[in-house]
Amino acid sequence: MPKVNPDDVLRSEPKFSRSQITRGLKESQQPRVERDGGDYGAGLIRKASLIARGEALGHGMWIDDEMLNQVAEHANSLKTGLKVRFTHPGLSSDGLGTLTARAKAVEVIDGATIGDLHIVQSAHKTPDGDLAEYVMDLAESDPDMFGMSIVYSPDFKAEREHERDHTEFDEDGRGEFVSPDPANESNLPHARLSKLYAADVVDEPAANPNGLFYREQSLAKDADALVSYALGLSTERPAMVSLSIDPDRVSQFVGRFLDNHGLQITSKEDPMADTEKNQDADKKPENDQPTTETETKPEESGTPEEKPAGDGELSARAREGKAFIEAFGEEDGSKYFANGLSFEQAQVQFTKKLREENEQLRQRLSARRADGVEEPIEFSSDEDKRQQKKGLESVIRRANR
Repeated sequence: MPKVNPDDVLRSEPKFSRSQITRGLKESQQPRVERDGGDYGAGLIRKASLIARGEALGHGMWIDDEMLNQVAEHANSLKTGLKVRFTHPGLSSDGLGTLTARAKAVEVIDGATIGDLHIVQSAHKTPDGDLAEYVMDLAESDPDMFGMSIVYSPDFKAEREHERDHTEFDEDGRGEFVSPDPANESNLPHARLSKLYAADVVDEPAANPNGLFYREQSLAKDADALVSYALGLSTERPAMVSLSIDPDRVSQFVGRFLDNHGLQITSKEDPMADTEKNQDADKKPENDQPTTETETKPEESGTPEEKPAGDGELSARAREGKAFIEAFGEEDGSKYFANGLSFEQAQVQFTKKLREENEQLRQRLSARRADGVEEPIEFSSDEDKRQQKKGLESVIRRANR
């Protein structure tokens, strides 16, 4: 995987964001699916839910009525309608070949932003099969599995202003955000939209157990790219088309498996592998001296883990672990990484911990002041301060709310 400076990543606000997956189709007096309907005569799916009111699971944000209306307004402002794609294109994919429909007549009904999906002709003939027929089959036969997720740029300024306008302060001057939405019991920050890019139809394995329209070549291509990425042979994160698998999770699993079993991946053309083979062939049972020398060489040179190594020599897993430790400190970073948390989940956990520690310190300070103690109090060691400062600087604004 390419070398990334975690501090640069954490200090910058993400350009794009995805909503939670919204499932289902709203009831309609007209047929839910028209195979030859729509503006392009290629098919029509009525009243598909693009985003729903409530918690954006895994994102730490709250979707309220204002956000729903923003999505509807932005979608309707597009002359040709909102682009609808099949599945989430990967981080390294430009989404070409996945265009499936255009969402039009978007409106907010019963706590959800819905729209009519007008299938495009090209979706019937894609490199991976007839996407249009599959999507319409899914919407018609199992609408509860028909999931969609929008891709948008957050309006961070509006989000911060909303948080500021609804922050309540106690007598000690401590502020806490209180959501104006009674349903938002966790007081999650409210999402605001700057620009809407697309809505993605999300495929699930249960909805497509046999790969109904995927070609065998596509499946083989995905599998090869996934294995290459997981083993560190490729630094490009593959865009999964035939497989509903997260490449990063597979890479982490493979890394843990290799580490736990003391294994490493080497090429057949690796000169070190040839040298070891030659050394094994030259060994003679009756000659003790060469055997002794060969056996002591690993102790003299040390294992690969003991040798000083640059980032380019580290495995993908080691680099990921290093990024966690640099961002969250050795103790917390190692724990989050070992538990298989994503970077975003680790940010949420770390921010929560810092808030709890900060609150404890404030309470202790208030108690000492109430007792008439004015001298400064040492709450933690220098190392703890350094790690806490480093962690605070590393957490992005979004995760720190």
